[in-house]
Amino acid sequence: MNIFVLIKTVHFVCSQTGTEIGKNYIGTDDVIPIINPLDEFAIEFALLIKDQSPETRITAVSLGDKSAEDGLKKCLAMGVDKAVHLFCQDVEKFDSWAVAETLSFFIRQQSVDLILAGRQAIDSHAGLVGPYLAEMLRIPHVSGVVALEVDRNAKKTLLQRVVERGDREILECGFPVLLTIEKNIMRPRYPTLAGRLRAAKQTIEKVRIEELTEPGKRPSSDCNLVVIEGISNPKPKRKARPPVQQKISAADRMRLLMKGGKKERQEDSKLIDADSDDAIHQIERILREHEILVD
Repeated sequence: MNIFVLIKTVHFVCSQTGTEIGKNYIGTDDVIPIINPLDEFAIEFALLIKDQSPETRITAVSLGDKSAEDGLKKCLAMGVDKAVHLFCQDVEKFDSWAVAETLSFFIRQQSVDLILAGRQAIDSHAGLVGPYLAEMLRIPHVSGVVALEVDRNAKKTLLQRVVERGDREILECGFPVLLTIEKNIMRPRYPTLAGRLRAAKQTIEKVRIEELTEPGKRPSSDCNLVVIEGISNPKPKRKARPPVQQKISAADRMRLLMKGGKKERQEDSKLIDADSDDAIHQIERILREHEILVD
């Protein structure tokens, strides 16, 4: 059984040491490359299948610049059999469709039964590469998977996905199929020292996207470039405050509150300023005037 895991190396801000913190200044030493956390869950699912069936072969594929090798090295340390780096210097300018199309040109040339990927990346939060890729490969796709069981004899997989209100939907899919993994209670394994030493000796297969071709076709990623003009924090909304009137007395302010802040129609409300006995007599008189209280 051949499993392909799609990973993305993202840049995580571990600190903010710049002198102009209010201007979102982040120094070069504040950012470290890590595997997209949801992709780590996808790797763990693949490794669990390999634990049950040792003949399973897992290949990690990453599209990116030189920083993608950091994530692929960790995949090898976790137990992945092979790592493939689809090298592209300007991958940050690719939109989701361009990324999926580039990956499809490579995966079509491989023999694959199961494709796993994180539901979305923590930098773009788009969650579109997986569905796009499944459509280009003409294979089924299920998103938000939190549990997975593989029946190799029947060549099918039994999985659970999250739906509204935390309910689970149980599905059965044949191979090949693409699954996007959601965060769940399972914790991805940590690379051991022996795994890191083994990964240091392994080589990462490097493929330039210019080499990805099909008969009469090449990836059209140059038509789907995205340019980020700027990044800024949203401006806080100011809370609407009622106008404060400093030149009115406390009694007048109470009258305004009783009228809902309106100055007109002063006859609709009355403020009784008296002690308890006089206030009771005045209330009785007002009730009799409006024929609410009858003797």
